[in-house]
Amino acid sequence: MGSDLRFEEPPVREVSLTVFFERVATLQSLNLAQLRVDWNESYPKVSEVPPRPALRGDAPMRQYLGGNSFWPMPLTAFTNARGDQTIELQNDRFGIVWRFHQGPKTYPGYDELVAELLLRFAEFRRAVSSSLIQEIEPTDIHVSYTNLIEGVLPESLAVGILTNWQTSLAQLDPPELAGLRLHYCSPELEEDVALTIMVDPSFDRDRERDDPCASLEIEGAISLQDAPSVDRPLAIAHDAVVRKFFELTNNDMRTKWGLRSEDA
Repeated sequence: MGSDLRFEEPPVREVSLTVFFERVATLQSLNLAQLRVDWNESYPKVSEVPPRPALRGDAPMRQYLGGNSFWPMPLTAFTNARGDQTIELQNDRFGIVWRFHQGPKTYPGYDELVAELLLRFAEFRRAVSSSLIQEIEPTDIHVSYTNLIEGVLPESLAVGILTNWQTSLAQLDPPELAGLRLHYCSPELEEDVALTIMVDPSFDRDRERDDPCASLEIEGAISLQDAPSVDRPLAIAHDAVVRKFFELTNNDMRTKWGLRSEDA
């Protein structure tokens, strides 16, 4: 198992690596006070917003809080000084989001990203274990890559994907809004990675409004099923996303991005 697909200049604009775990109902922001100190140099900006819904909907977003209830922990975001890297955590998930701008060599590669995730996640686990005497039990992994496909309208990218690039242009009037959603969750998929593909108009602020481009987001999700660690499931989900990205794009695109290997 492994993907040797590499691009010299991949069109990556955003990457999200997330570890979900069994909900820790008693976890509060104050339990992470030491992380606020330890991460201050790398992630000096801290903010809180309402928590996101549970992955499987087992925790209601609306609930009665009695006098002895724990206040729901917000989604806490630790952001670096440049504003292009954010740790996002709450009582059932831990992830890092990276945002990349247009330009050469802006995406450092998966190995560097996953190393940062594993380092910070280990620090988070130790903080929870120390403050609550409770261990984090990972359940799922999500790996998401958002790519800016230049020179292609969203409707043409959607048609190309659906026709395996047998036609290069959408044969329809220019729509006000075009998008595509595909989800694969089949036991026949290698390593049981569920894949979601999304094509949307690009909202990249670096682009001119009249310059055709589309956003292609691919997310891979995998259940850990008592896996001893999260690094291998992360790699499996990442490789599935990269292979699907290769399948959904055409030769001209791959050449433009500097494909180095086609061995899967």
